[in-house]
Amino acid sequence: MGAFLDHLQLQPHPAARPDAVAAVTCGVSWGGSGEWVFDFIVGEPAAALRLPLAVPAARVDDLWRTTCFELFLRRAGEEAYIEFNFSPSGEWSAWTFDGYREGRRNLEIAPPIITTADPVRLAMATMDRMLALGIDPDAARRLAEVPGPAPDPASPFVLSVALNDPAFATPGPWLASLSAVIEEPHGTKSYWALAHRSDKPDFHDPDSFVLELP
Repeated sequence: MGAFLDHLQLQPHPAARPDAVAAVTCGVSWGGSGEWVFDFIVGEPAAALRLPLAVPAARVDDLWRTTCFELFLRRAGEEAYIEFNFSPSGEWSAWTFDGYREGRRNLEIAPPIITTADPVRLAMATMDRMLALGIDPDAARRLAEVPGPAPDPASPFVLSVALNDPAFATPGPWLASLSAVIEEPHGTKSYWALAHRSDKPDFHDPDSFVLELP
């Protein structure tokens, strides 16, 4: 039986603070061995962000140059790690590294990305996950708040991504780092993470892997 794990607050790096974005959080759910769902929530509506246009899902490099959400994973005690980039456009990137920024290779996985730019799909996906966790269907429907065709434009922007791959279903915990690059319409970029350990934004820093996943 899966479970909701936590709702985590990301922090902006002191050297690159936002102008208007007040909060970025991430809800983490566990569906079983190697099955995780990450719901990144920006405390501002989509109109307050610079977002890339939605396009067919594909691997694309340099997504971090504008608004992008990131996940880093490594096994406890190991230097090797995995990096994922999730774009609001639906595009993604994924790599494995042998060590800190060394030995980068493409990881062949295509995680499904859903955002509030497609609110009906987002709500239905949220409800499906709740049903899989054994939540009462009526309660799941209320919690998912399935929207009509015209969602509230003031609603916070959400990007949801699910990872479900046998490669992650191995004994022992994974250590994770959650992060985001947020660009505002006038060009200000802020860099958010669970922990910042250096004097400039560095999402690859091994010391930023502070979240333990089952």
